Amino acid sequence: MGKHNVIVVYVLPPSLDVLKTRINNDGRDPSGLRLCLGKTEIEDVKNGKYSDIIDIYITKEVGAFERAAQQLFESIKLKMNAQDDNKELSIRSDM
Repeated sequence: MGKHNVIVVYVLPPSLDVLKTRINNDGRDPSGLRLCLGKTEIEDVKNGKYSDIIDIYITKEVGAFERAAQQLFESIKLKMNAQDDNKELSIRSDM
């Protein structure tokens, strides 16, 4: 079996207010538990709790999916190039 290279990406909201709006707008957090867990997780991420497993951090601004996708694409290319110059990476914009 071949070796698999994995790049772990964490997508952050631009702010806790935006996170709250996103979670409240989707109607799946009537108890507030998702928001509470999300805030704790973001604090842990920012304090480095997962720095040994997360390779790339992306902040997804409101209404800026394409910019976040391009930032992710460029970050992955840099990581892959640092590991092996013979790898190729492509991204589909129709997803």
